[in-house]
Amino acid sequence: AADADAPFLVCEKIRSGDRDVTISIPNAPAFLDRQPVLVDDIASSGRTLAEAARQLVGMGFARPDCVVVHPLFAGDAAQVLGGLVE
Repeated sequence: AADADAPFLVCEKIRSGDRDVTISIPNAPAFLDRQPVLVDDIASSGRTLAEAARQLVGMGFARPDCVVVHPLFAGDAAQVLGGLVE
């Protein structure tokens, strides 16, 4: 994003277990006029992406587009993400 001169934020994550995450997205409301894009290196259970997407939509953003470098999508990950992301 920096190389493209595009604005970006980094989510802050606290993991309390394999499927229990808490996400904060500092300063996100400053970008409400933008389409959110979530980028993740590895997505196994989908819980982190789902929580970030829920928060963004709850703030008034459109459903985010997602890019995952290594999508494992184990178990029910597809159902967890269904309807939350593009």
